[in-house]
Amino acid sequence: SAVDIRADTLTTGAALYAASNSADTSTRNVVKFINEHASASGATVLHLKQDAAQNGVFIDQNGNGTALNIDTEATSATALFLASQNTSGTVVNFNNNAIQTSGSVLAVIQEHASSSTTTLRVRNDGTGDALFVDHNGNGAAISIDSESTSTSVIDIVDATTTGTVINTQAHSLTSGRIANFYSASSDSSTRQLVQIFNDHTSASGTTALQVRQDAAQTGLFIDQNGNGTAL
Repeated sequence: SAVDIRADTLTTGAALYAASNSADTSTRNVVKFINEHASASGATVLHLKQDAAQNGVFIDQNGNGTALNIDTEATSATALFLASQNTSGTVVNFNNNAIQTSGSVLAVIQEHASSSTTTLRVRNDGTGDALFVDHNGNGAAISIDSESTSTSVIDIVDATTTGTVINTQAHSLTSGRIANFYSASSDSSTRQLVQIFNDHTSASGTTALQVRQDAAQTGLFIDQNGNGTAL
């Protein structure tokens, strides 16, 4: 090692301390590590090992700037990789306790219009939920703003055999709705606002649409205002 520091008797001190109190506004680094040779493919610039049950890296960012900024020129390698053996905790936790009126707690952006890859991919090989949204505020839990014109906004391809692909339970409803399908398009092209299609002729036991009404009220109500067939 070019520099070897051992501080086996430390209690509250630090093995290495670098500080600057300069008021100069020139762009600079207080501490800088550089691996300058491109052929040194086995060299890790900074290796931290923490055997104790404490933070491996702690960043206390007090100024109005980015706490951690990664600028990578990698084209096929992963920019940020986390490998965990977590059993009961959280692998990645983003927590914001400020009164935020704009921006996002987490933003995943694919900025190149020519890119055709997936922006966010969630893979779950276990039996738990792949995505769970616990929304406690009075706002939309999931809001989708899509500019696509010829592709599906939501596309579900499922291998379920005895389960339900989409299951909605709304036991607290008073004057609201479980689902609302609404279109105000003035286009005169022939189309269906909602289509239920059983495409296999062998599925002889399949009912395309079942409506069950246990209350003393209308099971199906059609309000046809245009000059066309209601049913």
